[in-house]
Amino acid sequence: MSDAHLLRDYLQQKWALPDIMVERCVYTHCDTANCQQCVDNCPQQAWVLTDDSLGLDTARCNLCGLCVGACPESAIRFEFQ
Repeated sequence: MSDAHLLRDYLQQKWALPDIMVERCVYTHCDTANCQQCVDNCPQQAWVLTDDSLGLDTARCNLCGLCVGACPESAIRFEFQ
């Protein structure tokens, strides 16, 4: 397959919504966690942090990916569909 075909195929893929790897997120391990880097770095305010958990408002998420780089534990990832 040519480089042009590979590039075209790559560009036609779509990002899926961010995925939280719960085994890495501090909120899974510590009741008094105070990290909110994903929340603070989301321009769409899509990350929702409550006393019980961290969640994502999928209607607000624009797939910018800023949360991925902001997470100090690498607990957020994006994958192609």
